[in-house]
Amino acid sequence: MVKIKNIYQDKATKKWYFRVYLGTDLDGKRIQKTKRGFSTQREAKLAFDKYMLAHGFSQSITNQIGFSGKQMTFEEFYRVRFVKWYEKQVKRQTVENAQFIFFLSFTDSRYYYKRY
Repeated sequence: MVKIKNIYQDKATKKWYFRVYLGTDLDGKRIQKTKRGFSTQREAKLAFDKYMLAHGFSQSITNQIGFSGKQMTFEEFYRVRFVKWYEKQVKRQTVENAQFIFFLSFTDSRYYYKRY
């Protein structure tokens, strides 16, 4: 049987379940969502995909920013994907500091990497 990430089988009941990691709360504790009781691995995978889609985690990067075949710049990636993820990982003050630093690097040409 193929191992699918985030899909597990309960050894006692032989039922399948999925577990989703959603980040950390203000106290630093992990936030996880677990759904149990699926009779097959396929059912658990479908429920996992449905849950992720409902919470906006499964959309591809190109769907989120409306590109079709265009290469994404680092600034677009930072604004669309990274900030959402980073806000869940650290405290608000840290996010604000990082955004200030990245804002400088995006607007000030002194911070760009130059090839000689």
